[in-house]
Amino acid sequence: MLIKLFLILVKIFIPIITRLEIHGDPKLLNQDNHIVVANHIGVLEGVLVYYFIDRDDIILLLAEKHKRTRIVRWFAGQMNAVFIDRYKADTNALRIVLKRLEAGGVMVVSPEGTRSPDGWPGRRRSRRRK
Repeated sequence: MLIKLFLILVKIFIPIITRLEIHGDPKLLNQDNHIVVANHIGVLEGVLVYYFIDRDDIILLLAEKHKRTRIVRWFAGQMNAVFIDRYKADTNALRIVLKRLEAGGVMVVSPEGTRSPDGWPGRRRSRRRK
C-alpha cells in the first residue's frame, strides 16, 4: 500500500521539482525486456526510474552496503530490488537478474554508483577491497 502511494507521489512531484528533458521515445521503456543505464550523480536518479518506467518488473540493482540501513532494506524489499556486491563477482545476484530478465523484466543499472558532495562524478576507485 505504501509503495503504491510512493509511486503516485513520484508521478505528481517529479515534474514539479525537476526540469526533465526527454530525448527519444519514452514509451520504449515500457516494452519488452531490456537494460536501462542511468548516470548516478545524485539520489534522485533512483526515483526517476519509477517516474519514467511504468512497470511492475523493474530489476533495480543496489549496492550491498545499503543493506545496513533498515529503511532502505525495507524499501528495497518492497520494490523487489537486488542487492549486489560491487567488489566481487556476485554470481547469486547475477543469477537472480538473469532469471528476471528472461521473464521479461527491465534491469536498471547506475554505473557511477558513488556520488560526490558537489554533484560531479566521483573520483575513480580501485576495484580491490582494502
